[in-house]
Amino acid sequence: ISYIGGEHANYRKWYFAAQLDLDEEIGFQNMQLHGKARQRNVKMAKKRGVSIKEQIRQWNENEQEFINNHPKITLTQEQLEDQTNLKSADYKWKLKMKNLSPEQMIRQLALYLLCWGESNQVRFAPECLCFIFKCALDYDISTSSEEKTVKLPEYTYLNEVVTPLYEFLRAQVYKKDDKGNWKRREKDHKNIIGYDDINQLFWYPEGIERIILNNGDRLVDKSLEERYLHFKDVAWSKVFYKTYRETRSWKHCFTNFNRFWIIHFAPFWFFTTFNSPTLYTKDYVQLLDNQPTPQVKLSVISFGGTITCLVQILATLFEWGFVPREWPGAQHLSRRMIGLLICLAINLGPSIYVLGFFEWDVYSKSAYIVSIIQLIIALLTTLFFAIRPLGGLFRPYLNKDKKHRRYISSQTFTASFPKLAGRSKWFSYGLWVFVFLAKYIESYFFLTLSLRDPIRVLSIMDLSRCQGEYLLGPILCKWQAKITLILMLLSDLGLFFLDTYLWYIICNCVFSIILSFSLGTSILTPWKNVYSRMPKRIYSKILATSEMDVKFKAKILISQVWNAIVISMYREHLLSIEHLQRLLFQQVDSLMGDTRTLKSPTFFVAQDDSTFKSMEFFPSKSEAKRRISFFAQSLATPISEPVPVDCMPTFTVLVPHYSEKILLGLKEIIR
Repeated sequence: ISYIGGEHANYRKWYFAAQLDLDEEIGFQNMQLHGKARQRNVKMAKKRGVSIKEQIRQWNENEQEFINNHPKITLTQEQLEDQTNLKSADYKWKLKMKNLSPEQMIRQLALYLLCWGESNQVRFAPECLCFIFKCALDYDISTSSEEKTVKLPEYTYLNEVVTPLYEFLRAQVYKKDDKGNWKRREKDHKNIIGYDDINQLFWYPEGIERIILNNGDRLVDKSLEERYLHFKDVAWSKVFYKTYRETRSWKHCFTNFNRFWIIHFAPFWFFTTFNSPTLYTKDYVQLLDNQPTPQVKLSVISFGGTITCLVQILATLFEWGFVPREWPGAQHLSRRMIGLLICLAINLGPSIYVLGFFEWDVYSKSAYIVSIIQLIIALLTTLFFAIRPLGGLFRPYLNKDKKHRRYISSQTFTASFPKLAGRSKWFSYGLWVFVFLAKYIESYFFLTLSLRDPIRVLSIMDLSRCQGEYLLGPILCKWQAKITLILMLLSDLGLFFLDTYLWYIICNCVFSIILSFSLGTSILTPWKNVYSRMPKRIYSKILATSEMDVKFKAKILISQVWNAIVISMYREHLLSIEHLQRLLFQQVDSLMGDTRTLKSPTFFVAQDDSTFKSMEFFPSKSEAKRRISFFAQSLATPISEPVPVDCMPTFTVLVPHYSEKILLGLKEIIR
């Protein structure tokens, strides 16, 4: 169940994300895909004399008939029209799993583990492995019912399925020299098609549709049971492509951290321009301290909304260069760009009207009203762009295409975040609200407000009478006040960024303490209790005693766990033999002399008894002390219920990223 049919099985998630359920019912060649895949499907349908729309219409009728025949499936009209709703498909899947006999389940599980075990580097692309298993399963089902099963030659799977994929991966990184030795290619990371690119091809039906054979035929045009036999003929070099261009560029700062810049640049502009009226006051006189007109002041402050729009526009422009448009998961950036340009015009237009068509020292009621509206729009724009992610600015792209299951793959594999609920949700809201509330209050009063007088003095300071120095003359000293002002503003901006991290640390610490108290686990618990209660916590939080057939004394079970931990550190040369003897549970003769009892180490009570202060259980500031301390603290926190060893995962897969070089050689630096 955990491998194939369960609720959280990766194969099941991939099966619906890549729309394999539709492939089994109407076929990839009859699906309404997107981009060039759609054009190829239409072209092939004309050759076969089939109408894709008619196939979809018949499938919808069969789907409606299935829903009507199964009263347990209750769908509203909106859910029926929503193609991303998989309630009926999930019900079909559960029926399919329910109808499997134990022999069929074991056969499928064995086939999956065989595919995984012999897949070599392909196991680093789990969705690619899911597609291989699906094709192998269809072939196995079609041949298992025959009287004489066709026996394929030994190593067929390795030679015809795994090896071509492995050779493609190897060719991306290595090449043979004249002597026949494999040599690493001088290829940048951004030009190497790696595991992620191969894996993401199988996320979407448009990617699977790209798989072509050496003769030009598409693999999806073959019947389900024949696809496995055609793996040896697949031209993988024509199939795979870069799904993301990993360029080393500062442009990533805008695309990936756009909201980071917005929540700092825009408020800094609002605060600083509000406290520096002398910079935009016409004919400012220090003795008179004349102020700018209200419409000019509000319009200049409102320019923060324009800065916000510019950040979003730059982020979108750079995203065009990172994500290839042919990848099915790519977003429609043209629509987003049009929306951002409209927002830019709405935020910038009033400033052109107020500052360009009216005198800066003459009050205008109409311009004042426009500037008030502009400020409100700027604040709302900044707040909206600071909250909304770049991919869902005007409409969440994961949910917008209700008539097609286009973005289910992105929702399944990259946007599948657990939703917080109850106390966790409110603690998260409270943490970030207090972080930014405290940050903006402190930054305003102690950073920008304190610059009000220096800005006023430096902005009007006249140094035209300075003599300068020998080399540059008076050029530099005339601009000394302006240069000083710019440096002060840049320093203030740097501190404005650092304040956020400062307040995050403070608020995170406070909220952690509050959360610990609310969970009943105080971080202020004395250290002596952490160690003295460790045996009881080992028994209650690590050992699944409720599932044991034979009951043992708690002390015996605790000693086995504790001794295993201590002995392992001794074997790693973290403890000496003297320290080991003081930390072990040991069997000693009882007072009667006829039996042996288990003696606990004095380590557990030593922390609570001053008479043991002189006894050393492990070297000071050692790795062993750090590990024991971390283990004790971990047991003092809430953890899930212990489960028997039989219920634990037998193995797992750690998926590494590319072999990206961090230290570059001289030749690579020059290149």
